Amino acid sequence: MLNTLAPELAQNRDVLTSVRLPALRHVITIGNWVHAGCTPFAAVCDLADPDAMQRLDAVAATIDPTRRSTSSSRAERRVCPKVQPFRNHNLINNGFLRW
Repeated sequence: MLNTLAPELAQNRDVLTSVRLPALRHVITIGNWVHAGCTPFAAVCDLADPDAMQRLDAVAATIDPTRRSTSSSRAERRVCPKVQPFRNHNLINNGFLRW
């Protein structure tokens, strides 16, 4: 489906420039399959330098995964925002590699 919407992925460039999806710059895939124009999630994880990992550890230490959070979003046709309660763990489930 993504290749149909962004056939430019076949050009296999570092940064995507798509006519139909102009805001999309990067496609990150999960799993071991290799796709033209996409970056595997494992490669993205390897991009962090030691300073970035230290900052991540400092932020992670301040987050309580059991604390409730809420998020609100507003659809274009909706008058009232939709409020979605969830726990921080749901937000950052895959955000930290060493949890």
